[in-house]
This record gives sequence, C-alpha cells and structure tokens, in this order.
Amino acid sequence: MQQIWDGIWAFLSNPIAFIQANWGTVEVFFRLVFTIVVLLIAYVIVVRVARRSLNTVGMGPEATGGVTLIIRVIFFIIALLSIVGNLDTDTGALLSITTVFGTAIGLAFSTSLSNIVSGLYVLFSRPFKVGDYIKIGSFEGIVREITLNYTAILLADETRQLIPNNKVVSGEITNYRIKVEDYIETESEESSAGGRLGSALGTIRSLATVQEAYRYTFDLTFDLTHDHNRIIGDFEDVFDKWEKRFVARPNYMVWSKGKGSVTYRLAFIVEKPKDIMDMSSDFMRDLIQVVYKKSG
Repeated sequence: MQQIWDGIWAFLSNPIAFIQANWGTVEVFFRLVFTIVVLLIAYVIVVRVARRSLNTVGMGPEATGGVTLIIRVIFFIIALLSIVGNLDTDTGALLSITTVFGTAIGLAFSTSLSNIVSGLYVLFSRPFKVGDYIKIGSFEGIVREITLNYTAILLADETRQLIPNNKVVSGEITNYRIKVEDYIETESEESSAGGRLGSALGTIRSLATVQEAYRYTFDLTFDLTHDHNRIIGDFEDVFDKWEKRFVARPNYMVWSKGKGSVTYRLAFIVEKPKDIMDMSSDFMRDLIQVVYKKSG
C-alpha cells in the first residue's frame, strides 16, 4: 500500500519525470484506456443499430434483449483479449480454454443456438415482418411475433402457431405482401404486351391510393369433363360480384394441365392481411358453387 501512495505522490510532485521513468507501464495503461474507450463507443453504436433494426422488423422485447446480450458478450470477449494482449500474458492458453468452453456450450445448446442463428438470419435478411401474411411450409397466416427462437403466426382459425426459426429458414416462405408501385409497373408492362391495357389501367386506378397491399393466390382444379369455357365465364361472373370488395378486380390464369384435369390459379388483392382471412373462404366457396351448380 505504501508503494502505491509513494507512486501517486511521485506523479503529483513531478508528472513529467514520473512518466519518463515509467514510460513502459504508462504506455500500456494509455493503450488499454484507448482500447476500452473505442470498444465502448463501438458497443453503444452497434447496440443502437441492432435495436433499431429489431424494432423495424417487429421483433419483441425478448429478441431485443437476447441480441443485446450476445453483442455484450462478444464485446466483453474482445475487451478481455485486448487487455490480455496488452499485458503480454500467454494468450495461447487463454484461447485454448475459451475454445474448449465454447465447444462444450455449443454442443450442449446446439438446437437453441441453431434457432438463435436462424433468428438472426431472419432479422437481417427480412423475408417478412410482423403484420405480413405469409406461408411457411403448410402453415399460413399473419405474423404476430418474431423472436430469436421462433416465429409466431396467427392462422385462419385463430390458432397461434409457433414455428422454430431453424424450420423457418430451411422451409419455403411465401410472403403475399406486395409493393404497389412495383406491381403496377409490372402489370402495365405485361398488359401492354398482351393488349390488355384497358384492364390494367382499371387495376392501377384501384391501387393508386395504397403503398402496400396483399396479393393472395390459390389453386382450383377441375377435371376435363367440365366445360372449361363455361368455367371461365363463371369465374368472370364471380369476379363481377367481388370486384368492389377487393382493392382490384380478381384475375386467373391456367396454371397447369394434368392427364385428366386443369388447374387454375386465382388471385385477389386486399389492403389488409386480415381481409385475406375474412374473404378468401367465401370467395372460394362462391367460385366452387357456381361451377358445380351449373354442372348439375
């Protein structure tokens, strides 16, 4: 203790002489202080950017806290290695111990870590956000929550389905949200090329008031014994009935033809994802009923 007070007194009495006499130690001290300050500034910036990104994509407090903890641990390890390196300690032994512990933790929590890594991928790649209407594998509905471990979607029957993020990343994802400006541009080009500019202009006028919408598609298959010219006419009759309830007039295309059947892909556009749940069932029912009713 007396040596410490003697050193403080020597520094206060003649700072320049003290620094010259102990330059090696002082240099290490300033290097450590500079490194820690830089790491703290970088930590604050990274955490703020991460939280802003998490809020933008719609991740909840649990995910925000988890990402912040991971960032904190990473910066702590970097700071520890910097301190050890500046103190000329044997970093090889420290790295070996860290590797062993890291491997053990990774093996013990491999599934959880896989979900967390997948959650981070969902965060940064942003294939969907909270509020989107999506389809993941056999599940489709409105995204209600995105965490580091799972994605929660609300199904049409009001069931809350939790899907692990590793299955989200490995599965097929369909996001029905569209940017109206891009859709209008594509629709105009295709309609002009196909001579359907009049119908395209009607669609454009309907979509001009919104920036984002949801274009939902589904398939209906009918065997070849049906009169498909009449089926197409039936589709148009149902489209007339539903046109004002959608953002734009529904449309269809022949999607595929099998040995004994033809599959049509139908599409409609709504402004809110909840409208898909509220309208799709009734719209499908009207299409099916009109076809089979006239078929006797």
